[in-house]
Order: sequence, then C-alpha cells, then structure tokens
Amino acid sequence: MNRFQPILRRLLELCEDSDSMHAVIVIGSQARPQHPADEFSDLDLILLCAEPEKLLREDEFFNQLGKIQYSFLQKTPLAGLTERRILFEGDLDVDFVPATAESLHLALETHSIDSILSRGYQVIYDQIGIADQLKAVSFSVQTKKPLPSEAEINNLINDFYYHAVWARKKVLRGELWTAKLCVDSYLKNRLLQMIEIYEKHLHGPDFDVWHNGRMLEQWAEPDIVQELKHCFAHYEPDDILTALNNTVALFSRLCRDAPTGVTRVSFQVK
Repeated sequence: MNRFQPILRRLLELCEDSDSMHAVIVIGSQARPQHPADEFSDLDLILLCAEPEKLLREDEFFNQLGKIQYSFLQKTPLAGLTERRILFEGDLDVDFVPATAESLHLALETHSIDSILSRGYQVIYDQIGIADQLKAVSFSVQTKKPLPSEAEINNLINDFYYHAVWARKKVLRGELWTAKLCVDSYLKNRLLQMIEIYEKHLHGPDFDVWHNGRMLEQWAEPDIVQELKHCFAHYEPDDILTALNNTVALFSRLCRDAPTGVTRVSFQVK
C-alpha cells in the first residue's frame, strides 16, 4: 500500500477529526494473503460512517484526500451496497464503500460479505470496536462456488447454443456490433460458467474459482487458456464467425469432458 500512503494518512487524519467516521476496513488485494496486491492494484476500503449517502453524492470529504480526476458510482456484491470509485491524481485508484455499522452487521448476519472478508481484511481505524466484532465472526467459506444443479447446467447449455445460433444470424445480417457483443461478452460469460464447472469436476467441488473470471489464467487448465486465444474476434464478419466456432468448440469439449450430460456437442457456423 506504499503508493497509497499519502491518501491513507490524510484519510486517517480526517477520521480522527470527525465524529461521523467510525471505522475504515481495507479489503481486496491490499489485504489478502493469496494473490496479494502488485504495482497495478487499486485500494478497496469500507468506510463505516453515519452518513454514507453524503459520501456517495458529495465531493468535499474526498477532495481533502487528493485531486480527483474521475469519480463514479457502482453497485457492489457487498450486500447490495454502492461504492464510489475514484481515480486520484497520479493514477491512484481507490474504491470507497460507505456504509453504516448496521449495514455491515446485516451483511455479516446474512453472510453476504463473507466471500470478500474471508479472503482477507485489515481494520486500520476503529472507534466502535469493529475489529473485535470481526474476529468473533466465523465466515462461511463462500470463496468456493457450489456446483450448479442439473437443471441449472441444462439451462446454461441451452442458453449457450441458442445464442450461438442467434449470433450467427446477426453476423449474416450485417449487425456486427450486436454479433460481436454476443460472441465476446454474452457467450463468453456462459463459457466461463462452463469452465468453472469443468474445473470443479476435475479438482473437486471445493476447488476455488474466482469471481467473474479473476485469476483465470492461474486456476484454469493451461490448454483452456491456450484455446481462449482463438475465441475472441476482430470487428470483421469472418473473424467473428471464426471466434464463434472456436468458442462453441471449447464449450462443447468442456461439456463432454465434465461431464454435464449434454447430448448436443457439435455446432459449426458457416
């Protein structure tokens, strides 16, 4: 966290001078022992405070941390909370999740924050004893996604092949933007789900696959990573069709090898 030290120092000074700031918790790569932060990592912070909405909509507090270049709001997987993502001068990207202590307690009770905190956290400011409260919590091991049901896998497979045909029609119609989004986004998300299923079949249901493809190059089989190189397209009809064929071929192979019970494993786009 060395490059973020000036921001953290100013943040802690502001917290000390404020009655409305209750705790600051570092999460993400800066706090986890597995796959720790590198020179490209951002800083993720939970700010427990009295008025989270004020921090989301006003700049006054954050302007005291550094010069803001860009700032926007985004929903998070943390119990539906919203984060404020800020790029400060010097390309220092810090994600702030303002929340009340009550919101954090609810997230702990419902285990909706376990997948984040169980990977690692660090309390760096604490006026309400949150560090002791967190130590007393037994996090559910949600870093390991459960295997989907047979019905969910069947739905995934039908969804994938349906949209493979749909994407082909879009290419032939000349709707390249729509087709490419389907091939390189929608179908890739379904392919990712199948890769996760395959890896769990190979290594066991407790095998740790990261959220949204994070660290895929490290947990997926090398041959899968190699095949992915041929599954993405340029903005050109023939190349989109080639990427579609390669995506379908990889998806189908994983269906067969997992196994998923799929019967349709052949598809060729002309």
